Amino acid sequence: MNSKNPFNLKIGDRLIREKDPFFKHHGLVIGFYSDGSPKIAECQIVSGVSIVDFKTFMNRKSSFWIEPYNFNLYSIKEIQIRVEERLGLPYDLSNYNCEIFVNEVLFNRTNSPQVRNGTIAFSLGLLFLFNRSNNKSKRA
Repeated sequence: MNSKNPFNLKIGDRLIREKDPFFKHHGLVIGFYSDGSPKIAECQIVSGVSIVDFKTFMNRKSSFWIEPYNFNLYSIKEIQIRVEERLGLPYDLSNYNCEIFVNEVLFNRTNSPQVRNGTIAFSLGLLFLFNRSNNKSKRA
């Protein structure tokens, strides 16, 4: 076992960690540094699409999970090229977040179930508050 890669990560593996109670942060293993530690491509608010080490990706969080890549669509080299082409692209919560970035590189899909689910939850919350305030004003 490599102490710099104790989870035996491979190029194309998707890493997902908790960002906060509602959202997850997605990253993509795209290679390895000379010491064997993984290079992770991510899309963050401050830096947009960039390459970071594992510790930076984890951002002091202790748990994460791995979705191993099964190489259905793109080869390792194609994944690396697709990431390089996107380096520096800016982060946008609803149009280009970390999940959209990884889905685009791996599957050529620009979707984010987190954004869709968050939008639905937000809309339902607004509807609840609107109905609640409407009910109060009718009683008054």
